[in-house]
Amino acid sequence: MARILCTWELGSDLGHLSHLRLPIEQALQLGHEVFLVARELSCVREVLGDLPVRYLQAPFKQDVMTADQSAFPSYTHMIVRQCFSGVDELQSLVQAWRAIFDLVQPDLVLFEHSPTALVAARGYAFRKIVVGNGFFIPPLPQNLTDPFAPFVTTSKTAQVRDGLRSDDQVLLQVINGALQRLGTAGFDTLHEVYGQVDERFLMTLPAIDHFGERPGHRYLGAQTPHALPEARWPEGSGKKVFAYLHAMPSLEPFLRDLRAAGVCALLYVRGLPVEMRERYNSAQMQFIDERVDLDSVAGQAAWVINHGNHNTVASFVQAGVPQLLIPRHQEHLFTALRLVEQGCAVMAYQDQAGYASEISAMHSTPGLRAHSVAMQAQCPSPESLDAAGFVRHTLQSLLGRHPAPSLLPTRAGLRLDLGCGKRKKEGFLGVDAHAFDGVDVVLDLRDAVWPWQDGSVLEVHARHFLEHLTGRQRIGFFNELYRVMAFGATAQIITPHWSHESAYGDPTHEWPPVTNWTYHYLNKVWREAHAPHVGYDCNFDFKLMFSHDPNDTFVASSEEATKNHLMTRNINTATELQAHLTKRA
Repeated sequence: MARILCTWELGSDLGHLSHLRLPIEQALQLGHEVFLVARELSCVREVLGDLPVRYLQAPFKQDVMTADQSAFPSYTHMIVRQCFSGVDELQSLVQAWRAIFDLVQPDLVLFEHSPTALVAARGYAFRKIVVGNGFFIPPLPQNLTDPFAPFVTTSKTAQVRDGLRSDDQVLLQVINGALQRLGTAGFDTLHEVYGQVDERFLMTLPAIDHFGERPGHRYLGAQTPHALPEARWPEGSGKKVFAYLHAMPSLEPFLRDLRAAGVCALLYVRGLPVEMRERYNSAQMQFIDERVDLDSVAGQAAWVINHGNHNTVASFVQAGVPQLLIPRHQEHLFTALRLVEQGCAVMAYQDQAGYASEISAMHSTPGLRAHSVAMQAQCPSPESLDAAGFVRHTLQSLLGRHPAPSLLPTRAGLRLDLGCGKRKKEGFLGVDAHAFDGVDVVLDLRDAVWPWQDGSVLEVHARHFLEHLTGRQRIGFFNELYRVMAFGATAQIITPHWSHESAYGDPTHEWPPVTNWTYHYLNKVWREAHAPHVGYDCNFDFKLMFSHDPNDTFVASSEEATKNHLMTRNINTATELQAHLTKRA
């Protein structure tokens, strides 16, 4: 039996818990022990019911000031506003999260919208999975010099992107400053905070992914609430309209204009003032106190109103129902923009003086229903997604043969910088064949049996070393690397990109150059299918990224698609190939 810890740090909607319910259910069915560290404990039972889960309160930034929906240009700015902005603040939060990690001693952690918890997890050997919709799992670029997760509403000019990179470096200094105080090696880029994980449970649909569809990624679909009562409509006449809202600045003008439209409305409004309810409740417009089954709503509603909450939107997208969206947060805004772009929604704002024109548009806009049905046809069925099967298989893969907790090193485990030369990575044990200043262990790694015990190494860094080994020596290198690393430990291997002249210009570089294909051979499943004869005994998962010369202004200012095309098709565009390896059983 393994211990699984689930975290929820940011956000207030029940959808955060809905994202965790499926992994929790599968983990319990597999016989594992589950802990939940939640931002809001008061609503846990509303989603998880009586599931045998142990609860803890999540640490998070207090007294966050609300901001305009479009105030943040990137994920970096959201983290600064909502999670942490200074070294002292972050250090305290990291210590709080690490106290929880040390108390629970998990074998695997699922992070649902938990940026600070991910920072705190740096250096721990437990397996890591990020869970959530598209907004909660920012995409990772192939080019590490790109800004960290700019939002779709942000200008893509070179000047703006340079500013985003500068802001990324400020946040990275805060993160690494806090980690350094706690004796932990920092990150090279912000992308690594989310790039350190073993898997992603992307609980959305391609058509409503906040950052746009991600080719090659597996989508698990939206997670809707379980076992809710059916909707019971008012007896009034008119088109049936359902609303799922929170109290908002212009709630009264909204209710006034909805009543004037003569629809038959059923409304669930969190935080609805009692006097407002009494003023507007009638045979045509009724308020309910509990959530209802959205499938039963979709079967009868002409159109619906909500803020753009992901799981709510997904339910009606999959049913082909037009939506009036009134975003409260930036996440909601991105969802609304995607639906408006595809012609199946109308968008309004929560501080308008009135809503008569938007309500009228829901009745009169040509093609609104047809576009909604067309978008419905784009959505894969839950059966084809098999979210439960994928989650179960992933948990079994990561934990099926997990070592006992006593065999896993803590964050005090060994960190090796192999072939460090004169530039040893801070916080690492420097290993090199030459006794340069800063080298801690003088050792020729090419043919030796390494002196470290099995499973004793937590993290490895090797920059511009692998290309100096022959093909046969590389096999021995990765077999020894696998032996000394703990399960779940990570290695970062950086080499010249095979398409750049630097890969060939150095006469000490061995043939062949290191390429993307080099790393396929390190995975046991791929190797057994394609190359069982090569002599590897290791088994790594890997992720690859490229970097380019930051002084190449043409590449730096290009759109993402152009940039990726240049780096994969042109010589001397990509400068480095970066591989992030994770040891598998």
